Amino acid sequence: MGLFLWTLTMIFSVLTASSLLAVLLALGWAKEFRLRRALQFLLTRTLTHWKKQYDSHHSTPPTRKFNRSNIRTGHSRLR
Repeated sequence: MGLFLWTLTMIFSVLTASSLLAVLLALGWAKEFRLRRALQFLLTRTLTHWKKQYDSHHSTPPTRKFNRSNIRTGHSRLR
């Protein structure tokens, strides 16, 4: 009877520990998933803010007009 009770106690302990580990892993995964989404949102917001600021300072890109001085002659390779 003592061996049966000891075996039953060990099985119950292993099942309890496994269940607790599964719950902790699920909670950790959910927290990591929320953290990753929050970091992606923060990065998107930061890049959008930076892009708006960059675009406001550089709203009109400089135009390069074509004239004969822009043409390089006598070079064998293209640039």
